[in-house]
Amino acid sequence: MVHHHHSRPNSLYLSNNELAELPRQMQSFNTLAHLDISFNSLTELPYVHHSTDQLQTLDARSNSIVGLPGELAACINLKKLLLFKNMLSDLPEDLFQSLPHLRILDVSSNVLTSVPTSIFNFCTELRELRLADNRIDSLPKDIANLEKVTRLILGNNRIQSIPVEMNNLTSLVELDLSGNLLNHIPDQAFLHLNHLKVLSLANNQLQSLPNFGSLADLEVLDIRKNPLTVLHVSIAKLLALEDLRLDTHKHSTITIPPLAVCQRGKAVIMSYLTDLLKGVPEPAACEAYGPGLEPSGVVASEHTFTIQSFDKYGNPKTVGGDVFIVQISVTKSDATSQQWEAVPKDLGDGTYTVTYDARESGTYTIKVSNQNENISRSPFRRSLAPGMVSAFHCTCEGEDLVRGQAGRVGTFLIKARDEYRNLLGTTALRFQVIMSLSEGIGSTVNVDRLKWSVTDNGDGTYTGSYSTPISGTYKLDVTLDGRSVCGSPFHVDVEPGETVASGCTASLTGLGNVEVGVVSSFVVMARDRFGNGRTKGGDLFATLLIGPDGGNVESEVIDNGNGEYFVRYTPHQAGPHRVEVKLITSKGTGRSIAGAPFLVKVEDAKDAILHRQHMENVKLANDLAQLNKKFAEAQAKLAQNEEELKAREDEIEERAVKESGGTTSPVRRTSGHMLGSRESSQRSLDRDLQLYTYDPQNESTVINGLLGLKPHVQPVPFHILGLCILELMREGRGEDVKGLVWNCVAGVRKILFSEVCLIMLPFVHASRDIYND
Repeated sequence: MVHHHHSRPNSLYLSNNELAELPRQMQSFNTLAHLDISFNSLTELPYVHHSTDQLQTLDARSNSIVGLPGELAACINLKKLLLFKNMLSDLPEDLFQSLPHLRILDVSSNVLTSVPTSIFNFCTELRELRLADNRIDSLPKDIANLEKVTRLILGNNRIQSIPVEMNNLTSLVELDLSGNLLNHIPDQAFLHLNHLKVLSLANNQLQSLPNFGSLADLEVLDIRKNPLTVLHVSIAKLLALEDLRLDTHKHSTITIPPLAVCQRGKAVIMSYLTDLLKGVPEPAACEAYGPGLEPSGVVASEHTFTIQSFDKYGNPKTVGGDVFIVQISVTKSDATSQQWEAVPKDLGDGTYTVTYDARESGTYTIKVSNQNENISRSPFRRSLAPGMVSAFHCTCEGEDLVRGQAGRVGTFLIKARDEYRNLLGTTALRFQVIMSLSEGIGSTVNVDRLKWSVTDNGDGTYTGSYSTPISGTYKLDVTLDGRSVCGSPFHVDVEPGETVASGCTASLTGLGNVEVGVVSSFVVMARDRFGNGRTKGGDLFATLLIGPDGGNVESEVIDNGNGEYFVRYTPHQAGPHRVEVKLITSKGTGRSIAGAPFLVKVEDAKDAILHRQHMENVKLANDLAQLNKKFAEAQAKLAQNEEELKAREDEIEERAVKESGGTTSPVRRTSGHMLGSRESSQRSLDRDLQLYTYDPQNESTVINGLLGLKPHVQPVPFHILGLCILELMREGRGEDVKGLVWNCVAGVRKILFSEVCLIMLPFVHASRDIYND
């Protein structure tokens, strides 16, 4: 039901109407000062901003709103914003910059994980801030700006600590921090809260309490459900305290005052603490001593010292319960600083042990105080040096550990560190750099040409260097006393140096004999001064071709992008041509590459054909030489086989003699006769080899003679057989090859068939016709 008083109302109450959205008529309600839409089913807030600067109160409690519209920032005079029990996961940072008059903000019972700092920086007129029942885990230091806030409700969140700056909230009357994860509260946090009346610290993880001595107006103090062992004696100074809530059941962890005292009520507790207060330590008389306070030392994970408590008469206390604050700060070698607190352990006899972590080298300041006053000789100052060097924690820095250049000295910085990564000082150490080839570079690199060294800079750092004339991937191992430092070995890609003309080469193809009118080409390979092939393009090469008549021949240079350059040209007349290839330097001058200028012989078509035939004959002769070599290898293998066979037959004969009682075995005689025949065939073959010689002018005579042989006439030397087969195949006379093979094989039946196969195998592979036959 809608309730309003005029046609253009300044108040509108729509609560408890099960609304899922607001009526469209609200778009015309631009004079609203108070709007109540609580206890509905709204998920968003449309039309609210139409009231602009008139709206002062917006009550949207108990809905399902998931986000606030940015247009809400137009309501600049908003004083009360109630969003209790919705589904807000965040609040717009810029929204609260436009709400400087906001006095009450309630966003309890949502799913917030943080609070916008704009609330603390721009909403300085806030009187009441409710953030309970969310998931907030920290409070910013900017909370100190809320000097006028009287109620701060932060219960049931995940807050682990509160900033010291909270002591600036001097108007605070009620502070609820219950149901969080607090394990320590700095004494200074409550130092100036002189008007605080209600303080709830229940249901946290507090093992000790801060000094409450300045809370003169405190009426209610709730410290239940904390693992407390000692009640701070400053509670005795809370003269206005009416309600002290603490655990008094049998499972209570409080030992001072004793449980029996706590169970008797506030008055008895206050009396007990007052008696203890008379024995409160005198800070100026208290002392601290131990190795953890010595002026100099070495970094370590644990440093310890002891605090002895004294009363105002100078007597050492024999009971615990005192609260000492230990603040530690360090200024590091890089001029940065860090500070933290250490919690003393109460030994119950008037002494307290303090353990703190000091792994970073630098100057430490240790301040020990009680009741906001330093104890004797506090603050303590000490200088901690790095520990022993640790090879594993030493580091190397520099781009040359990743990429270098052939011929250039690569450098990098080695930093000597201890096990906590502190940089060591001037200690002289034996770092070593070893450079070796990675797999894949090749065995042609002379390792003696690799250079490396280490120089001590005298400040805990060392300069490592290396150089190599060969490009490729290298392994760089940096060690200290034989142990590799952090990240070692490093894999360094050494790139080729700058291209130099004297290192560049050109391929022979295209620079030999070429033919008139035929496109010819050759490749220029860019190299550095060490002969490393460049892997990238971008160089500028110029070519000049001069024909036999002195005229220029047009040419084209194509950059392949991989350090190779394709040069193409077409000669138009026979005769010698002069080819000049130059590398154009950055200064615009040209320098000839290695071997340039080149002399190219250009032939007409007829000469070119004769030249090719000649080259084919040369190749044929080379093939014959290879064939002779294989024949010699076959002969050696045959001799080896015969020796093995003879040894085998001797073994068989001996065994037969033993078995027959001395009678010669017929197997031996038969084998001997066979061997004699084999040796006779070999001598005949050796004689026949002298009957044939290779004469290019007499090829047809030899071939025709072999084709006319009759079977069983005479054996044919294998190398002559192979030569003839090559020639017949070149002429395409496949049928003659078949006849030749039959005649020759039939004429050498006394030669092992395996030897014939050895000679014939290359030709069978070369001619598919013979293979199929």
